Amino acid sequence: MPFGLPSAYGAGALTNVFALPSNNLFKGTGFYNIGFTTATTGTIKTIEITFPAGFNVAGAKLIQSVGMGAGSISISGQVVKYTITTAVSVTAPKAMMIMIGNVVNPAITSNQLSVTTRDTAAGIIDGPTNSATFTLTQVTSSMIAGSSITTTKILDGQVMNSDLASNSVDSAKISDATITSADTSPSFMKFVQLLDNSAGHGVGWDPNGILRVFMINDTDVTSQSNILLTLITPFGGSDSNCGVDSMKEAQFRVYCDSSSVPPNGSYLNYIMITKQHPLTQAATIVLSASSKTTDAFTPYPIIIKLGDTVTWKNEDTTPHTVTSGTGPSDPNKGIAFDSSPGLSPLINPGNSYSHTFSQTGLYQYFCQLHPNMIGQVGVDP
Repeated sequence: MPFGLPSAYGAGALTNVFALPSNNLFKGTGFYNIGFTTATTGTIKTIEITFPAGFNVAGAKLIQSVGMGAGSISISGQVVKYTITTAVSVTAPKAMMIMIGNVVNPAITSNQLSVTTRDTAAGIIDGPTNSATFTLTQVTSSMIAGSSITTTKILDGQVMNSDLASNSVDSAKISDATITSADTSPSFMKFVQLLDNSAGHGVGWDPNGILRVFMINDTDVTSQSNILLTLITPFGGSDSNCGVDSMKEAQFRVYCDSSSVPPNGSYLNYIMITKQHPLTQAATIVLSASSKTTDAFTPYPIIIKLGDTVTWKNEDTTPHTVTSGTGPSDPNKGIAFDSSPGLSPLINPGNSYSHTFSQTGLYQYFCQLHPNMIGQVGVDP
């Protein structure tokens, strides 16, 4: 049931109140982007954010604030209070946002929180006003494909094979708070905010009301990264629909639609999730591969990290091989890897072959039965 709060009271009701969780799973821990627009002109000293019962905010941390002065947070029960160091005079309407981390979700599907602004005498300026309803999700066994969790994805000794039968992983097997920040690599996820300033311009973010394609440089980006971005435009500016349409090592491209390009003063927030290595890269021997060349194996090329594994699956209707080398006449063919030494066993339709790369470099490979089929694996440090 939604968290019930009384109707907004005080001098005014905030508008555009929203709460966006980075983790929308039951009992998940993450950060919340909380935004609102003021309704009343006044001098704001504190902003109170009341989370509904069931949320654990005892360890909440301030990540950033936008549109208000610098300050700090304190926690009392379900209320996270942001106190501005030097009270700020605000002319309404004024858009503001605060990001709070280390919030633990409840096991409740539909939720709302409330926001209240107060002056230096603790009098209400606006609110309390409920946010739009946001939804949390219970992970069920139906969401986990059979055999999709394997021992290669779990540290040795943490989960036994007998625990991983189809649909055997459920909430009863994972105790609350047993997975903490200490269990995850800090390089797994990061948050970046690019402002319309010299620092933002230096990495490719320079909104001017004309450009709609931006090449953003970030050394942590790989072709296997996942990037979620949010565009924040100045109050009164037109919204623009932007997304990531391509990635490569250390760079990704942001493409905004032509209906409304980002105006001056816009800033870009993005959250990047990078797959941890070593990992397994899936590759495919495509249908009708025997009549193809560099498109017989996909992707072409395959770019991985040292220690990663590539698994080729034969989606064709005829057998093939995956053999290192440039072709049948290469004296070193099959030395680095070979699915079928002496043509046995072949990779029959529906079957797979895997190889783990323990040395960096560029590896050429081909099919011994159809030498026109060629592929390439690049192994980075």
